[in-house]
Formats: sequence, structure tokens, C-alpha cells
Amino acid sequence: MSTSRKKVVIISVTGNSGEPIARGLVESGKFSITGTVRPLSLDKPIVKDFKALGITIVPIDWQTAPQADLEALFADADTVISTCSFAAVSDQPRLADAAKAAGVKRFVPSEWASVCPPGVMLIEDTKRVVRDYIQKINLPYTIIQVGGWYQVEFPPLSAQSWGNGKLYNVYGGGETATASCDRRNMGRFVARIIDDDETLGKYVLAHEEEVAQNRLWALAEKYAPGRLAGRRVDVSAEELDRLIRKAEQSNDLGSLIWNQYMKSSFVSGHNSVAAAKKDGWLIARELYPDVPVCTAEEYAKEIYSTSECLNTPAMITSQYSYISLYASAPSKL
Repeated sequence: MSTSRKKVVIISVTGNSGEPIARGLVESGKFSITGTVRPLSLDKPIVKDFKALGITIVPIDWQTAPQADLEALFADADTVISTCSFAAVSDQPRLADAAKAAGVKRFVPSEWASVCPPGVMLIEDTKRVVRDYIQKINLPYTIIQVGGWYQVEFPPLSAQSWGNGKLYNVYGGGETATASCDRRNMGRFVARIIDDDETLGKYVLAHEEEVAQNRLWALAEKYAPGRLAGRRVDVSAEELDRLIRKAEQSNDLGSLIWNQYMKSSFVSGHNSVAAAKKDGWLIARELYPDVPVCTAEEYAKEIYSTSECLNTPAMITSQYSYISLYASAPSKL
């Protein structure tokens, strides 16, 4: 029996999704990992850290690099995982073409968010076009969503929060639970999924717990009494619909994408385990019950024990940057 490790290439390895996925794959000990970074990012401390972990770093701008360079990068790769930002989602067919030409056994496009049906969220429909292209060229694939991120869903301690500054919006009464995860743990499930032939050609939801906004707020008040960044504001489903229409009419794509996410996850309930199963998604917690998970309460207890609340404010800022980048990027499909 061969003991060689499978080669995995992670696109944008130092990003918000790439970084925890890389760490999870390293932790598993089953993979030889290559990660791409933009040439300007080579001097970042995280690149040095990853090299120390045995990850091979390749500086390449995959959106503009010659196709032959991408094919060479993917040579002998068992799996290619894209973790590109919103802004680059529509450029992924060039990754798929290179993976197909190189004989990659599994391609995982950049998803890493919530489950929803077609016609609900602009960004998810853009991702769906990429999925359709992958299937059109008969490239082996696995689609992985992880649900919402605790890092974005919990109220931060710093006033450097959502775009509204010092408000924590609770939508539609706050009782709709959504599948969520601690971003730092994403790689644990990914390591198992890509090592499992039964997930080829499948859609997998790899969350840790379903949690509603009222529960998130209650946990924040429990573990950070008097220390939250601002006050809670209840936003009705009707008001949220109005905000979505306003964003559509003003072509404010950043607000549109954000509010569509909020409605789908916290009002419509699209990102629940029950809804995902109904649409044919496999559930990673059921496939791999031995993988440890972090509950919302465990996460809240940890993050609110520090004055900085871990990286929650920075994560929110980063997510908004991604949305802004996406909003300014013309579609390539």
C-alpha cells in the first residue's frame, strides 16, 4: 500500500478561507500542499509561517498567468482547491481549464459560505455559473459550503464593526437558525472531504452548529456584558426587502450582496441543514462524526475573554473589502 501523500494545490492560500484550509490539511498529515500567493505577498509573515509548516509557496497571479503556467502548477495534483475572493470568482473557469488539461482528479471551486437556491443571491448565482462550467467540461469536482462564519456573525467588541458603525442588526425576529462555523476549523472537514471518493461529484455542507441571531446576541451579552460595540437593532423582514430593493435600484452591489446574505440565512432559512438536505447536500458532520466541532457557545466564551475579541472586527472589515472588490469587478462569464 502506498504511503505517498496526495498533492493538493490551494489557490490564494493566505486568504481568509485559504489559510484555515491549509492549516487543516497540514494537521491531517495526509497531503503534500502547494499554495499560491500573489508575488507582492511573498514577504508576508504568514508566507514564512506556511513555509515552516512544509507548504510549498508559488508566487503567481493566476488571473493573468499563461495557461501553460497553470497547467504546470497543477501537474500531478490530486486536488485543486480555489479559495479566491468574491472579486475573482468569475475568473475560475481558467483554473478549471488548466485543471482539466493537467488531469486533476478533483476541483473544488471557491464557495466557503452559505447554501441557497438559485435566484436568491447575486454572488451565489455567479458561483453557480462556475459550477455549471465545471460540469460542462466534465471536470471531477466537489462543492463545499461551510455556512456562515462565527467571526462575522457575532457582535464585535470594537466599534470597528459592520458598515453601520455601532449597530448590530437582527433580522426578521432573530429566530431563524443558520448553519455556521468557526472559520479557523474549516480545514478539518475539508481534509476529510477531499480524501473521500464518495464525495466526488457531490455537494457537501461542512458546518459546526446551526445558530440563530437571538442566540448569538444572548451569548454575546452573557460573555461580554456591557462590553459590546453598540446596540441591537431589530430589522423586520419587510424592511430588509426594502433595503434589497433600494440597493438594486441604486446599483449598490455591496449592500445588495450583504442584505441578500442576511435575508437568505436569517430570514428565509435557506442555509439550514434541513434545507440543504432537501436540495441534495451531504452533511459533513454526519459523514465524519469523529471530527471535533466548536459550538457557538464555546466560541463566544473564548473570543469574549479577550479585549480584542480575536479578529472579529478585522474579519468583518475584510469581508466588506471582498464584497466591495466583487461589486467593482466586471463579470467574466
